[in-house]
Amino acid sequence: MAEAAFAFVDGVRAGVRGPASIVDAFRLEYAPREVLDRAALALDIRFGRETAHAAAVVEGRHKSVGWRIALGPAGAAPIQADIHLRGMPRSFARSLVQGYAIEPLVSIVAAEHGQALVPSAGVARPTGVTLILGRSRAGKSTLMARLMAAGHEVLGDDQLFLDASGACVAFPRRLRFYPDLETTAPAAYARMPAAIRRRLRLMGLLSTVTRGHIRPSLAVDRTAIGGHWVPGPLPIERVVLLQRGDHAGELRSAPASPEQAVAWATRLLAEQRARLALSGEAGWRARLDRASEAEVAILSDTFAGPAIVSISVPHDWPAAAAVTAVARRLGLDV
Repeated sequence: MAEAAFAFVDGVRAGVRGPASIVDAFRLEYAPREVLDRAALALDIRFGRETAHAAAVVEGRHKSVGWRIALGPAGAAPIQADIHLRGMPRSFARSLVQGYAIEPLVSIVAAEHGQALVPSAGVARPTGVTLILGRSRAGKSTLMARLMAAGHEVLGDDQLFLDASGACVAFPRRLRFYPDLETTAPAAYARMPAAIRRRLRLMGLLSTVTRGHIRPSLAVDRTAIGGHWVPGPLPIERVVLLQRGDHAGELRSAPASPEQAVAWATRLLAEQRARLALSGEAGWRARLDRASEAEVAILSDTFAGPAIVSISVPHDWPAAAAVTAVARRLGLDV
């Protein structure tokens, strides 16, 4: 059994144990934050185990894969999570569990240590970070890919740690791309090594053959498109509440309040943790509630200073046009 450990921010350390192929995938994923020892873990993740006795069990399935996550007692330190994967491709199952369970568990520990790990992207500007809060598939990754290819410093495309001082810290997750990157971010696509472009084309073929039933994203290190690791902390200058609207026509934008930003961020966090909440066990339900309360307090301070704008993209706009319009509205050169 292989093992690795990662120190994300103060007090938030996670360990992963299991088959070498799975542990190696996490070592690639979280490489900038890997540490050599497993001391003072806040989260202990074990793959390949079927645990008969657990405080809470979360089971799920998506298309061709499934998983069972057995959680230890809610008050235990470190948090124990035993994960069993089913179906193929196994890498797809691991990636889903990472997003549905592991990173939500990291966010719970983060909230208990004064940090909110929020679904967001961030680009550093001379006077501070433009922080973009939005759901998966909102265009965050495509916009960040364009910015990196254009030479901008990007903290991340999916999640960032935010604290009460109004600063953000990078979360060391690889970028996620789909085969349409060639049209949505052509400069980033052109900078990729040929081997990665071939993998994207093969994934596009797989999606076509399965009529979209199997359509995984490809994890790509930021250096493949000209980016580099920007750890932070950096001050947040501007906050963007980005969503796909139910309207047609033009891009809509308007100033927003700190209260609206907190509400949007907490909604995104609740959606991210939805599968964990399915466990229903009283102890875990209480711990989730306490984490949410802590995040509201943190984010109320985080968003007290920066300028805040809400942007709604028409539902019928193609991805490339939507990303271009958002970048222009924000004055970002891509």
